[in-house]
Amino acid sequence: MSLLLPWIGVTVCSRAIILVEQYPDNIAGTFWVMNGYGFGNEIPGWWVDLVLEENQAQAILDVHERGAFSREHDGPLYLGFCIIVTVDRHNPANFSYVIQHLRMTEGEGVSLLRALAKHNIPAITEVSYPMDFLQERYGYEQTPDVLKDLRRWNAQIWEDYCSYLMANHGQKMTQSYWANSR
Repeated sequence: MSLLLPWIGVTVCSRAIILVEQYPDNIAGTFWVMNGYGFGNEIPGWWVDLVLEENQAQAILDVHERGAFSREHDGPLYLGFCIIVTVDRHNPANFSYVIQHLRMTEGEGVSLLRALAKHNIPAITEVSYPMDFLQERYGYEQTPDVLKDLRRWNAQIWEDYCSYLMANHGQKMTQSYWANSR
């Protein structure tokens, strides 16, 4: 397994968009971890419900185009991460993760969603957020303060978090991917 980390604080989606546009057959799916400028913002209930849609990326775009996203910088869906799960078609056990820090704007998150929607690549919005992961993994009192700041996460913590997302939310995504790749 390999992990390509985000450049925290910089939201440039070009590598993610190119990856999806050029190699859609190697993408099992994506996880959308939106947090605004902190994990204290409450995510709207409809965001989680998008996981039930046939083409989740298109459903997110449809909601975005209707103006349901807060266009303000402090909105919970303005800023976040997209974790792209890539696969090796010759080795089903080989997964990689590309983590993209993004804003939900035309040149970033919206453009990435367009590429995902074109190929109907899953965009999973029902996720365990980093603070929930840390709580479950370490317990609240035992979680070191340094881990409560995403800017300080190292590759091992990100890899643990991505594996946690796959274990808790990615089973159906990978099952569908392999069933459709035959």
